[in-house]
Amino acid sequence: MVKNSIIIFFYFLTSVVFSQQLYSEKSLLVFQSGLTQGIQISNNDRMVDKAEIEISINAFQSSNTPLRMNDNRDENTAYWLNFGLGISYFGPLINSSISYKFGKNLFTLRYIKADELRFSPGGYEFEEPPLSLREIGLLYGRDIGKEKIVVNIGGGIGFFNAIDRGEKIDEIKFEKVKISLLSIPIKAAVKFDITKYFGIGISMISNLNNQKNLYSGVIEIYIGKM
Repeated sequence: MVKNSIIIFFYFLTSVVFSQQLYSEKSLLVFQSGLTQGIQISNNDRMVDKAEIEISINAFQSSNTPLRMNDNRDENTAYWLNFGLGISYFGPLINSSISYKFGKNLFTLRYIKADELRFSPGGYEFEEPPLSLREIGLLYGRDIGKEKIVVNIGGGIGFFNAIDRGEKIDEIKFEKVKISLLSIPIKAAVKFDITKYFGIGISMISNLNNQKNLYSGVIEIYIGKM
């Protein structure tokens, strides 16, 4: 009986060590099988009580639970590209970004480009200089919702680079105002997942700074793992 107790003790100890080092379940089962055979061989005259072995196996499987949980980690992650079109003070706007979601946490790198629309078949003279905008921003946000409809809200830090018009010089010419500064990009969006890899959405984007704030509504498409 003492010998059996020692063998079972080493069975428990080795189970804990294997579980902490996160070896594969296949390796652990091979070890379990070999150890059970060792118990049977070392007790030719008297077999270890079957109930004792079953208790040891159950304890071994319980100690291995964290290893199985790691197999589901991909279920909480998602990543996608999105492209959108909108209208702003600076003209038609293109919003493109890449996002990574872990659990409810959302990380986004976005780029915004806008240029004043200057097309006239009748030779119309436009005001100078033309308006333009470039913005790059890194945002952190949270996902709210489940299934096919998701709301996300986020903000962060960005760089805002634009050309605006200042004081009027003559009828169509204005002072050229260059804007280059750090800013606070913000986004609130509603996303509709059509499939696991494609979605559409609407969003309100803005950029807050101390010279010329940006506000725009955008219609977007999403491509990636939703």
